[in-house]
Amino acid sequence: MRGKLGATFILGLAILFRIGRAQLAGIENPIIAAWPTQIIFGFYFAVLTLAIQGIQSQFAAKGHSSPRQSLLLLGLIGFCLDLVLVNIQEIVVHVDASYGLVALWDVATFFIWLRAVDLCRTERHAEFRISWLISVAPLLKLGREILFVPYATTSFRAYFDLVFGDLFVCLWLFISLSKQDARKQRIDTLLANFVLAGCWYWLLNAIENILFLAWPPLVRYETFTFLRIAPFSLSGLYFLVAGIATFVVWRWDILRLGTRFGTARRKAKSQAES
Repeated sequence: MRGKLGATFILGLAILFRIGRAQLAGIENPIIAAWPTQIIFGFYFAVLTLAIQGIQSQFAAKGHSSPRQSLLLLGLIGFCLDLVLVNIQEIVVHVDASYGLVALWDVATFFIWLRAVDLCRTERHAEFRISWLISVAPLLKLGREILFVPYATTSFRAYFDLVFGDLFVCLWLFISLSKQDARKQRIDTLLANFVLAGCWYWLLNAIENILFLAWPPLVRYETFTFLRIAPFSLSGLYFLVAGIATFVVWRWDILRLGTRFGTARRKAKSQAES
């Protein structure tokens, strides 16, 4: 019940903050101009580092790791990759007083995600299962995107990211709220596969942005003008690749990733979700 109330509260607060941003648009605040760099490369890079360490610990805990803990960590890693790399443009654009509400959202997200990463430690599985923060943690990323819609861009790629990345990973909410019994195991596995597909999608986006960062001239190929292909087609391609990768992991449990993240077919699992 607390998880559902928490999810409603976060989404409602995000809508309220979006309305507040509209009222503050155009008002100058020189103090806010210093925040974007610190938030994106400070807060989210720190969470990214700790989440990677956490998932490494889960993989090292042979026979004792929790698929749900590993899946949540993977989702946070995907979100942080997006916030650090994809949303890097927030650093180079002019921000007004309305960005103050984004800064407040990021501060809260930082501490909640740190708590979530801490609860994903193997020895804290009991606390992980009962914490309502675990259920709503991914929704903070979706709430942050609500603060920016409609996006100030002519490209549809941002909306593809919202669907294929944010919404897919946020299906974690229904997994965390589900009671772990045999009847719901198939549904949980299906939802976990959607979450995994969203994580693959963010990984592909991250690779693209790292390449553009390392070799800026590659950016001109993103538009595919020489092939007369719409720019957002690249997002569709990433979704297709993510779907194939997810199916392969589900079907054959490659490198036991399906077992690790609770996405493998039931017969491929060595034990039930714990």
